[in-house]
Amino acid sequence: TSSVVLDDKAYDDYNKKQQAARMRAENVEKKTKSNNSSSGRSVNSPSQSNAVPVSYDGTMGSKIISEAEKYIGTKYVYGGSSPSGFDCSGFTMYVYKQFGYSLPHTASGQWQSGIGEKVSSLSELQPGDLVFFNDPSRNAGKACSHVGIYVGGGQFIHAAAPGKGVRYDSLNSTYYSSHYIGSGRVLNN
Repeated sequence: TSSVVLDDKAYDDYNKKQQAARMRAENVEKKTKSNNSSSGRSVNSPSQSNAVPVSYDGTMGSKIISEAEKYIGTKYVYGGSSPSGFDCSGFTMYVYKQFGYSLPHTASGQWQSGIGEKVSSLSELQPGDLVFFNDPSRNAGKACSHVGIYVGGGQFIHAAAPGKGVRYDSLNSTYYSSHYIGSGRVLNN
């Protein structure tokens, strides 16, 4: 019956996400062993291009990223703010809400909200920081047009666009580096 096919597909999707999470955890463990700082935390420079170099060390930032990763592959839905579909600010709003933070449901609103503190340079970014972008061709006079969550190693996770969904991208890519306007730290790591 069709319900068996749906159940098999859901099971296959679940297994694929679990396998990807195991691979990320193995990569993090390898990096942690080879890159330990005096505090025992993996240290990664923003110039590194590999995805998900975060050490899951129990900080709020790593918990935020762990929550965000659950939605990799979720479809982009304009105005969406739930696991059935997200837009960029709906995604960040939803993830942070799981930890008791209340963010507005627009990228500009999150940028202008005064929640947290501004991060002055890319080199000071920490996992869990919000990263903001402004593409004048898409913002219709707003302060910014896009938001994501910094993961580490120059990578961020976000609800990218229709047809792309929730995924990782690099801050160093031509598009994102040319439209980056700043970052904010909502949480205490």
